[in-house]
Amino acid sequence: MEHDIDRLISPWHTDADLGRPIEVVTDMSKSRRMGFTVYQPTDDAFVSLFDDLRSERLIP
Repeated sequence: MEHDIDRLISPWHTDADLGRPIEVVTDMSKSRRMGFTVYQPTDDAFVSLFDDLRSERLIP
């Protein structure tokens, strides 16, 4: 398990993403046309992640 937060994240990138003064709209159509067709809906991904974290007793 990595314990050095600087190796896990880049604060400048997060600041750039969260500090945007405009809304961002993305489109996955081009990626899917190029073959990236497998995906997991965001809400399912979060539920699965938190289920895993609870089962590993990392969160209550």
